[in-house]
Amino acid sequence: MDEDLKQVKKYYKENYFDEEIATRIKSNVQHRLIKGKKKLSVNKKITYSISAAVLFFTLLFSLAFASPAMARIMSNIPYLNSIFEFIGDRGFQIASEEGLTAQVDKSATDKGITLTINEVYSAGQKISVAYTIQSKEKLIPPSKQSPFQILERPDIVINGKWINHAGSYRHQKVTENKYIGVVEFQTYKQLPDHFDVKINTDSIFNQVGQWTVQFPVKKSTEKEILIAKSKSYKEFTLTANSMAINPAEISITFDHANKVAFKEDGTIIHDEHIGFNLLTDNGTALNLLDLHGYSRPDDLNGNTLVMHNNYIFLPPKRKTDYLILSPYTIPDYKYQEVTGALDAEKFPLTLDKGQLGKVTITDVKYDQNKTLLYFKVKSEFPYPNHLDGARIWLKNVSGEVITTLKRYPDRVKGNLFVLEFKPINEEDKPLKVVTQKHPMPEILEELRIMIPINNN
Repeated sequence: MDEDLKQVKKYYKENYFDEEIATRIKSNVQHRLIKGKKKLSVNKKITYSISAAVLFFTLLFSLAFASPAMARIMSNIPYLNSIFEFIGDRGFQIASEEGLTAQVDKSATDKGITLTINEVYSAGQKISVAYTIQSKEKLIPPSKQSPFQILERPDIVINGKWINHAGSYRHQKVTENKYIGVVEFQTYKQLPDHFDVKINTDSIFNQVGQWTVQFPVKKSTEKEILIAKSKSYKEFTLTANSMAINPAEISITFDHANKVAFKEDGTIIHDEHIGFNLLTDNGTALNLLDLHGYSRPDDLNGNTLVMHNNYIFLPPKRKTDYLILSPYTIPDYKYQEVTGALDAEKFPLTLDKGQLGKVTITDVKYDQNKTLLYFKVKSEFPYPNHLDGARIWLKNVSGEVITTLKRYPDRVKGNLFVLEFKPINEEDKPLKVVTQKHPMPEILEELRIMIPINNN
């Protein structure tokens, strides 16, 4: 074992060591040991040393093809960090670091494939589970690599009742016969403090079977604020209902009503030209983590449609006395693409986005698992990470769009953002960075709703 470890350490440090992942793991392990989140004996603390953590997890999550020596070592790796921390967004990472997630470790096996629910995190209207799929045989993913096919859209039952839900999915390969992933269930209703969950799926990697895992859930402790404020302006009405705050996220539920048009066949033309920011008391737009919206048949009254929304934001780093739900509209505009060659030797690269401002590419980093694109924004608009007009994407030498690994870019600091793409192969280069010109959004000042949060 010691000799295997030396060989693996030498080879992968020379070829595949990921400094960013190593740094993050080191920080996480130090954080856990200081906080005492897990009660460790002296011997275990030695085992969970920083150097071992950096080595083991850099290897584990950087590689999809392990050597025989690596495979032997992986079966003996101690559990240090959560799946949420490795493939979740920043909100999940904070939830895990703050002890808001709970261990489940319950499994179901069928057709030689084992599905294990490792962890659960519940807040507001959402339940998120981290899972492992493992098989004795090689797992062959579907050609399209769709998360819906890796783990077929599962059913969720809460306290014995089937729940209609929306979901988002992400996964990562660990070895040829092991994958990890996260599924988020948006239930569209406030969840009780304690409840029982049953998750069922009948297809994994397109293998038909039956996998059912049942476990109890305790919702994370939250500060709940009843807002119950409504404002109207022209054809719009905005009603802020409630807000739930914990260290990992701010979840706000609100409704908006406005006039809609109809196609000739009677179907609704949904208005895609209204958006929502959540601003701090100094006007900074918070990072959006996720959003969901829906309407029911009885939400249509004549040509007025009510949409029910749940937006989830990353909490601000600095204290704010209040938050502002700030709607805006986007004028009609003609799509106009703006491109530039992605050449690190010619950074910074500035692209003109028209009235919205300018975006400057400052850096790009390539590694085994992802490609990181850093950019700064200069705009008079409180620039949110989820504004559709703010989109930046990459195209390879054939003009194909490079897939992003996260739905939205992360705000690093101020107006510096980072966007994650899939790993880039040499045959993809040279790359182009692409964005679009965009009109200045109109902020609907008359509909802004202020929400005090430090006196509740």
